[in-house]
Amino acid sequence: MNRLAHALLGDGIGKNDVVMYQLLNSFEFVLSYLAPQKIGVLNC
Repeated sequence: MNRLAHALLGDGIGKNDVVMYQLLNSFEFVLSYLAPQKIGVLNC
């Protein structure tokens, strides 16, 4: 989760930006949900 959060920050995504993803229920979905939450990004 920390790696994905830091990757998002490295790509210029910051607090109050919106990240959109479409995944099946899986471990990747959990990571894609929690990592943005950790850095204050909004999930869509």
